[in-house]
Amino acid sequence: RQWEYQTFRVRRLMNLVVLATPEDIEANAEYIRLASEFVRVPGNDIKNTYANVELIANVAKRCQVDAVWPGCGLEAVSARLPQLLKEMGILYMGQPAEVLDNIGIKANGLILAQTLGVPTVPWSGSGLVMPAEHGLRARALAALLEAAAVT
Repeated sequence: RQWEYQTFRVRRLMNLVVLATPEDIEANAEYIRLASEFVRVPGNDIKNTYANVELIANVAKRCQVDAVWPGCGLEAVSARLPQLLKEMGILYMGQPAEVLDNIGIKANGLILAQTLGVPTVPWSGSGLVMPAEHGLRARALAALLEAAAVT
């Protein structure tokens, strides 16, 4: 909202629709207060909320949005979301599907960085590294992703 006002000198020019879990609603999360509208989604399991690209695409269609900004979360690393939105005629304001396909999910990059000793921001997979017998592959093992609560 601050960017919106600084750029256009108008408040609430854009209609911002956000997904909100019961936990975020209960916590009175700032992103919900700043939104024009929120859509309640299931909580407790990220696979059923922010990582559920079908849910995101269906909410976008139902709310008749022009564009979806994926932020930096799990939805930002799924090639399926930009594909679904394109089919629906909705602009995806993130990396193209082709780029996401080549990079894989964000956790892969974090695990690779940790394996190489590159400092990372604390996350649910902090400290996980790829076993030496598997070499330094760009795609992390499914067991590591599960350990990081990403699957």
